[in-house]
Amino acid sequence: MYETIEPTAMEQLLEHSNGHDRDVTIEFTYEGYLVRVRSGGEIRIVADA
Repeated sequence: MYETIEPTAMEQLLEHSNGHDRDVTIEFTYEGYLVRVRSGGEIRIVADA
């Protein structure tokens, strides 16, 4: 997954949202799975329908 998603950029975006009291969700599909990462630290991975 590291070849597809730049984890540092995603981490910076989520950290920036915490400094502004905003809830941010990053959502993408990867090899048949839906990946959702929220600024509060929640990570959810489910099979893409």
